[in-house]
Amino acid sequence: MATYKKRVELLESEVAFRMWLFEQRFLERLSMVQVEKYLCLGILPDPLPAPLPKGNSKLDGLGRKRLIEMWKEYMRPCAGRSEQECRFFGIHGHWPEQACNEGKRKRAKFEKYAKLDDARKSEQEEFHVLAISFLNVIK
Repeated sequence: MATYKKRVELLESEVAFRMWLFEQRFLERLSMVQVEKYLCLGILPDPLPAPLPKGNSKLDGLGRKRLIEMWKEYMRPCAGRSEQECRFFGIHGHWPEQACNEGKRKRAKFEKYAKLDDARKSEQEEFHVLAISFLNVIK
């Protein structure tokens, strides 16, 4: 039974590592503005940029051992934290028990992108209203 449990843990760890590697390669192909918009609003660019060809990623030249070290280093801040706490950190830039110092900068950036997204949506709504009124005039 212990070997079964250990094997499942190893498989879960491998899946988490591969997901991290895929995410890092995905983020590499986005511009900084696209990454910020994705992190602040969860909006991906449309259309998505083409995948990086093999060998063009900064991670491609690294060995598996180094990649696993980088993944563990990436995961270290969330070790022992709940999923809710990690999401809070991703949104606010600090842990729930810490004071909100730099959160203002991140919140301002979020609000900037939210306003841009709202403006884009209102422009689309205006276009739809104009298109509908135009179609009504033609009939």
